[in-house]
Amino acid sequence: MENNNTPANNAVNNPSPQPTPAPEQNQAPSPEPYQQQPQQQNYQSQPAQQPQQGQHHRLTLPPELKKWNWGAFVYNIMWGIGHKVYSPLLCLIPFFGVIWIFICGARGNQWLWESGQYSNTTELLNSQKSWNRAGFVGFFIFLAIIILEFVVFIPILSMAGMAASTSTYTVY
Repeated sequence: MENNNTPANNAVNNPSPQPTPAPEQNQAPSPEPYQQQPQQQNYQSQPAQQPQQGQHHRLTLPPELKKWNWGAFVYNIMWGIGHKVYSPLLCLIPFFGVIWIFICGARGNQWLWESGQYSNTTELLNSQKSWNRAGFVGFFIFLAIIILEFVVFIPILSMAGMAASTSTYTVY
């Protein structure tokens, strides 16, 4: 009797062969004995690398920059163009601009920090000293003019208007 144990004959004689189990894809291959395991790095002990200047890399605002910027508030459009920060140009929109000047004053330092023009906070604050001083003085000059208008000029104009409305009659 002949032994026909060829694969073709086994398929005919044994219709349901047992499938071989597939290796699990989630398992990592076991390392060979001569390979080293990768060492885990301690990221807290390594100094952070400084990003290149000009990149928008500053996601958090340092606390010393969370100040009011008088230059951005009073001279918003000139300040924005001078620092290549163009958000203050939104002050040109009627009615919205009145609200936006306050946003410029509150966010001016943040916009400068995010622009990446300054390498540290001291440099940014030193560059803004003259802008803050000029904006502060400009604001109080504007405020003095408004107060002067209400205290002096409006009463004078109203008295002039009353004087023009009354007339004297001369009897002959």
